Amino acid sequence: IAPVPVAPSVTWPEASTAPFTYFPLYSDSVVSPGERNGVWMLPVPLAGRRIDALGPIDGYSYQNAGSRIAVMWSREGTVDARMRTGEAETAVVNSQGQSISTGSRSVSFRLTADPTTVTFKGPEPAEQSSIEAYANLVRFLNERMGAVANPTGTSDVVLRRASELASRAPAKALAMVRAEAEDVCSRVFPIAWFDVSRPTQESEGVLARILGSREDSAWSLDQAFPLSEGVSAEWKSSKKFVRPATLWIAARVPEGQGEKVSVELNGVKAGTLSEPVHPYGPGFAWFKLGDFPFNRPFQSVVIRNQSSVRGVAVDAILLTPFPFEPDGGRYPFAMVEKLIRSGKLGE
Repeated sequence: IAPVPVAPSVTWPEASTAPFTYFPLYSDSVVSPGERNGVWMLPVPLAGRRIDALGPIDGYSYQNAGSRIAVMWSREGTVDARMRTGEAETAVVNSQGQSISTGSRSVSFRLTADPTTVTFKGPEPAEQSSIEAYANLVRFLNERMGAVANPTGTSDVVLRRASELASRAPAKALAMVRAEAEDVCSRVFPIAWFDVSRPTQESEGVLARILGSREDSAWSLDQAFPLSEGVSAEWKSSKKFVRPATLWIAARVPEGQGEKVSVELNGVKAGTLSEPVHPYGPGFAWFKLGDFPFNRPFQSVVIRNQSSVRGVAVDAILLTPFPFEPDGGRYPFAMVEKLIRSGKLGE
């Protein structure tokens, strides 16, 4: 995997003159090398994960020897955070290396725009308010939209199971409520969020482990041998749209090779992956293919690697008529929040 290029304009600090912290190159974090609120963010060739938070909290975590490190900050003023670790002692230090708080299984602290470091033993952590926020979003939509949001009644089972897991396996609990929130939102709102791990049976390529993608795995369209027709995969969605929607693709494409990766929407060429607009992680980016009308009961997206260039991988596919502001490989929950506030439920 090619490392994220460092901008030549970055001037690195002397270790004795400024506080610093590290961020992992191989993660889905949207972090740039350089200074952030008086703290130098220094890239290291490690694997990591972005903190899965719903709301103003942002950050990432990575393994450092026997400990796990999480670096967190707030994007919207001062907020209270509670990091659940599931086991062992947890320590919180600020950017100056000063101890803020300690705890067992969980620790509470206050976040500002200044990066704060949490050090702990054990598995992946989870931020408590995010578990609650995803769960509350599911409950709210189920109450407002009934069977449209929760046609099989599985939401209650998922939320109950996640609540039971929150104290001893917080990351698993968070993943469960987030996945349920994605499913419910995709049923309620005009959002087609394709599961890239499940293309149609006739598709070529393979689900590959790629650090820094949305789930550390993406659909690889590499060609083992040059083929004149290329390698392609197709994804389908039963989502219907009553007005034109925008097609977005998140993918990794080698620089300068985007014209060789084509996209078809419902059997018609929609464009190529040649103009990335929102980069994230190690070489991934979102591509905006444009607005298209829909007059069929299901939607089909085909992505074809027409060359023998290696490194092409698909991370996410989105169709929606509403404005989308990419944030790494994340599901568009910011869009959902705006739609809820606007009162456009079910449109």
